[in-house]
Amino acid sequence: MSFNNMKKRVKKKSSKKLFSNRNVLIALVIILLAIVLYNTSGSREDGLGNISPGLYDTIASTFFGVDPNDETETPSPTPELEPEEDNEESNEETQNIDGGLCEDDTDCVGTNTPFCHETRGFCVECKTSKPHCRFAKPICDVDEGICKLCNTDQECEDKNPRYKYCNYNIGDCVRCISQDSKRNNCGVLPVCSTSGNECVECNTPFDCIESRFCVSNTCMDCINDNDCSTLEERNVCVSSKCYDCTDDSHCSFSYKCVFRTCVLDETRT
Repeated sequence: MSFNNMKKRVKKKSSKKLFSNRNVLIALVIILLAIVLYNTSGSREDGLGNISPGLYDTIASTFFGVDPNDETETPSPTPELEPEEDNEESNEETQNIDGGLCEDDTDCVGTNTPFCHETRGFCVECKTSKPHCRFAKPICDVDEGICKLCNTDQECEDKNPRYKYCNYNIGDCVRCISQDSKRNNCGVLPVCSTSGNECVECNTPFDCIESRFCVSNTCMDCINDNDCSTLEERNVCVSSKCYDCTDDSHCSFSYKCVFRTCVLDETRT
């Protein structure tokens, strides 16, 4: 055997020993230890205060685009909102309110604006002055559908001929403004009250024709029995009028009391 052949055989044997199962296993263990040590050393700072990335961090950054030092939380997916369902009942309730939309008066029942405006289609306070507007605001503004104070006598007369005068001081329709016949609608009760713009019997005793007293705008014959003493054969005051009697004691000996009048008692003659 030549020297060269022997040399080749020695190299082949040595290469077989180098790649034996034992050597391969040892090499793998060493590599794994190196990986572990390399990764655990990744949290250490260098002299400049920078943190060296570990092996896992390097893989995450290189292949998945994740920054290991980014502490921002991944936002959770926004839940999709379900579309709101149409609620016919709630729509009806919103319409049935003061000033709500309407098609007729039934849509406005139970509110302070109980009438449906015929042209605008919303609930209003009034459509006519009578009977919709009363008390302090007697006139209906038909365009706006609201009750208001009066401005003219004509507005009041159109509403109610008995209360055809507008008291401009308070904006209310009244029967009379003064005793002046031009603004006085009083009939049987001929006097215009100086306090309430109403037709009454009297303001003073001089307004009474047959009676002597004026109390609370009413003509009275008397207030008590003494007021009747000056009248002949009148002794008793009943319901503001003087009468002969209320019983026989108010009549002379031969008379008796019948329906508040003293009449002759034939049994005593």
